Amino acid sequence: MYDFKVTDIEDPGWESFFRKEKGKPEPSGKVFFTGPRNINGERETQRKYILPVMPGKNDEPGYKDRAVKLGYAVRFEVRTIGNYYDRYDFLQIMPTFYFVDRNGKNRQEVDLYYSTPTNPLVKVSSPEDTLAHAMKLDLKRRGIDLKEFTDTAGAMYRLRGGMNEYSETEWKEIFPQISQNGVNVFKYHKILLSEPVRSFVGPQRAIPGSVDMDKALASVQKWYGEYFLPADCLAVPKGTDLSKERNLTRSSPVFLRDGYIIVNFKDISVINNDDFDNPSLKYTGKTGDGWRLEGYNTNQNGWELEPGDVIVYYADKRATDDYFGAGTH
Repeated sequence: MYDFKVTDIEDPGWESFFRKEKGKPEPSGKVFFTGPRNINGERETQRKYILPVMPGKNDEPGYKDRAVKLGYAVRFEVRTIGNYYDRYDFLQIMPTFYFVDRNGKNRQEVDLYYSTPTNPLVKVSSPEDTLAHAMKLDLKRRGIDLKEFTDTAGAMYRLRGGMNEYSETEWKEIFPQISQNGVNVFKYHKILLSEPVRSFVGPQRAIPGSVDMDKALASVQKWYGEYFLPADCLAVPKGTDLSKERNLTRSSPVFLRDGYIIVNFKDISVINNDDFDNPSLKYTGKTGDGWRLEGYNTNQNGWELEPGDVIVYYADKRATDDYFGAGTH
């Protein structure tokens, strides 16, 4: 598993970074990589922007110190190599959350809460945390050539000996549309990427005659994902029992707000053949640590960072602030 990267952020403060032109979908080509090296440990000059997305990283004039406002989606991709091209293979990410102060110091793990129409305080990872979020794979905004998914559909069709009642031509038209119409990809406590948001990107040239071309293409997989924290997200030190708080409101001092929430994706794994109890492959695995091999840097701008830190959200700025000048509370 390798090449995790953040390729887009919905936050208007990052639009000029990720887009060629304001209001246009075409990507600028700027992405955030895990580190300056590829999985073989070789430095690559195009890896200019390194995770996490945090203040100090936006090189567009006037936006340098931007983090990401709560509620805005972050889009990413990651690659895997191996026999992970079947229907019941998945890529799973279990996020963890941390809070740091305005200077990136005093890091502590936190529990997150959000509200629903029926529950004013839903704890992320609790039994009540059931909201599922769909992602529509925007090919133009992501800079994806449709051929990537039609080639995938063709290989999938032939490797499986057909797809239900569809002809190969029909399946090559239908498969790319599934992800564009919307696929459930995450709850706040777990991201689960499945077949409709996975393409095959293995070699297509100079393949020995003894090797099946479809299996060669399917041997490398690219997974497309998306994630965000809710706009009304509230953070408390991990283990805090809110039932003991009296007269609790959104402005109660128990809630951490003068700083940032860091989303950590260190726990990324591949689930092979529906076996969730025994992940087949991990970004931090027995045979290699992708965060280390690719050069993830925990010494940036004096912040207290850990491998797998991906996104830095403001703890007190929200997407809803951009639409309602008076704020949400």
